Amino acid sequence: MDISNLLLCKNREINNMKKWIYYLHENGSLIGKNPIVVEYDPSYFDSPFVKYVFLDIDIDDQTSIAEFLRKAHEKGANKSDIIKIAKEYNIYYNEITGEVKCV
Repeated sequence: MDISNLLLCKNREINNMKKWIYYLHENGSLIGKNPIVVEYDPSYFDSPFVKYVFLDIDIDDQTSIAEFLRKAHEKGANKSDIIKIAKEYNIYYNEITGEVKCV
């Protein structure tokens, strides 16, 4: 997955903002990374183990987090990881239906 240039541009936009990047590992895990990681290694996500990268997650905005969790559910992320993140940010998540909403 070659997204190096996109990530560099995005990182410049979100530097000094409360944004976060998560990626979906091939084993279904959701792994969060500070965008600064990409600044130092633009090819960070260029790996066969990375199924999908979720960019620009505003960790101060429940709507942004809810949308990320909705997409993560659709992409097949581990439900336990979604539940953990949802609880951390006070987001409702129905693991059966995939419904996600701000509370």
